[in-house]
Amino acid sequence: MKTVFKAAALQAAPIYMNKSATIEKSLDLIEKASAEGVELLAFPELWCPGYPWWVWLGHTGWGNQFSLAYLDNAIERDGPELQTIANAAKEHNMMILFGYCERDGCTLYISQSLIGPDGRFIKHRRKLKPARTERYVFGQGDGSDLAVTDTEFGRVGALCCGEHYQPPLKCAMYAQQEQVHIASWPSFSMSRGKAFKTGPDAAAVATQMYSIEGQCFTLMSTMIADNLMVDYVCDTEERRKVMTMPGYDTCGGRAVIFSPTGEILSDPIDEGVEGMAIAEIDLGQIPIVKTSSDVFGHWARPDVVRLELNLNPAKTYIEHGKPAAAIGEE
Repeated sequence: MKTVFKAAALQAAPIYMNKSATIEKSLDLIEKASAEGVELLAFPELWCPGYPWWVWLGHTGWGNQFSLAYLDNAIERDGPELQTIANAAKEHNMMILFGYCERDGCTLYISQSLIGPDGRFIKHRRKLKPARTERYVFGQGDGSDLAVTDTEFGRVGALCCGEHYQPPLKCAMYAQQEQVHIASWPSFSMSRGKAFKTGPDAAAVATQMYSIEGQCFTLMSTMIADNLMVDYVCDTEERRKVMTMPGYDTCGGRAVIFSPTGEILSDPIDEGVEGMAIAEIDLGQIPIVKTSSDVFGHWARPDVVRLELNLNPAKTYIEHGKPAAAIGEE
């Protein structure tokens, strides 16, 4: 296992609602990260083909106009798009956490796939409980989506967006001795100044606190809202005002990397600039921090409070084998 390596959290805009072009841009970003010596790269939530902002901008009837295009631009776990990213991971000897809209039949999920430097898929996960308006578009995950995985870069886990506001989910990750956490977020361009919880400051605080509570390194990857994205979903000036920041053509980024004590390790990036938050990860720092406050070790009181965690997958149907032949049928 590598104990010291360079990691990066991406801050960029996809080619909105165009999965092929977004995959091409992803390859370019992976190549740029490799040139910087990055060995672990984290992509934002729903990077491909972008976040469905219409769920927050109008009623469901109005949003229906985007549904089929979004379904067509979603990608499958075993599809060529994700395999292309896996091939790039192998080519550049890089671990990648890729965020995307997953299609399974005609159901969509907010998904993340962890790919090893050898191009092997280590872990697929789905957002356990999408936000209230997101549920109009997306299905939900199950207990297996909270599993932390052993990798050559330590014990790695991931959550999306509002999952970082849910203490039981965070505790589930902490309990599994997570060492590197990937926090994937969309852009923070919407409703700025009107809804603090959905803005960049609240998200950054929650992500920083994740590192402090879990005593782990945390990569916060974020999307940027650009003109292509805004023009696609905003058909009125009122909607455009909700989706943009005055004085910014592109906005909403807040990529950063935190240490196990909550210290900011990466250089700041302006919210409207595409780039990568890059920092050196030294897993040897984690035991130093945990000797003083291991939240699921000597700081725990399981006789008073403890967590019950079900990591089993939950299928919507169970097959019991081939049906018996009808009477008289050979």
